[in-house]
Amino acid sequence: MATGQVYWENFPPPTGGRVTVPNAYYAENAANRMLVPYGKDRIAVSDIADYVEYDWTIDDFQINQGESDDLVRIFPWQQSQVICFKRHSIFRVTGVTGDLSGAQLAKLPGSLGLVGRRAVVDIGGDIYFMSQSGVFRIQPGGPRHSGARRCADL
Repeated sequence: MATGQVYWENFPPPTGGRVTVPNAYYAENAANRMLVPYGKDRIAVSDIADYVEYDWTIDDFQINQGESDDLVRIFPWQQSQVICFKRHSIFRVTGVTGDLSGAQLAKLPGSLGLVGRRAVVDIGGDIYFMSQSGVFRIQPGGPRHSGARRCADL
């Protein structure tokens, strides 16, 4: 056996990042794409008009800014926005249309979250959801109105 010999092996050419969308209990349709939650806080976004495959290199998002809570529900809302409910936080993703490189993630103020996947509804453009602290409403509007407000006791 000779010492100091180096063996080189060529890597195969890249084939792209297209893979099958992960299995999930549910998915949401937004901007002619399927948004599929998987793992603890990740979302696979399918190609336009193709619910079977996605490009994991550019259409895979993590909804996290240092929190450790699980993603509970993806909720499409108003044109190119998606609200991502976690157990103890809520995120808004804007720019969910066409090329997703312009999508932006913003955390809504507070520590509210969603108690269960079916505990949210859109009524007349407002989102009503149940948190551990009660029922809250998210209204459309500018940055001043982007937080959740507690509903009156029912």
